[in-house]
Amino acid sequence: MFVANVALRMLHIKLGVTLWRLGDVGEFLVVLIAMSFFVAGVLAVEESPGSPTTVGHNHPEGAES
Repeated sequence: MFVANVALRMLHIKLGVTLWRLGDVGEFLVVLIAMSFFVAGVLAVEESPGSPTTVGHNHPEGAES
């Protein structure tokens, strides 16, 4: 959605065509939502069993790996 908005904004600047566009607040909300989903996805992958970030962290305290 953000890429489409940027492409349509470029069309407006170069050719003067106005089809559809988000305002400044709309762009901010789209980026905010996208970043929130990105962070949630990274945290979900980090917490999933067998992910590269959790391998080796399942040992009890004091145990050698």
